[in-house]
Amino acid sequence: MQLLTSQQVQTGFGKFADLVKQQGSEPVIITQRKRPTMAVFRYDEAMEMMRLSAKCDLFRRCEKMPKIAESRPMKKWQS
Repeated sequence: MQLLTSQQVQTGFGKFADLVKQQGSEPVIITQRKRPTMAVFRYDEAMEMMRLSAKCDLFRRCEKMPKIAESRPMKKWQS
């Protein structure tokens, strides 16, 4: 994981972009006043994180849904 100041990013964006691309799945951390403020990832890594996050959100929503089969007995079909 690389650590850069916001000043370094501002003055050398091309080098910063190259560094992000070279880092692979590791983020580049940007600091302001010696405190981490941002984590920058390669595009494909960020898209994968967003996909996984959306999947987790879907699972959480499904867990909150009432269990229809368990909450009411099924009616039998009469012929």
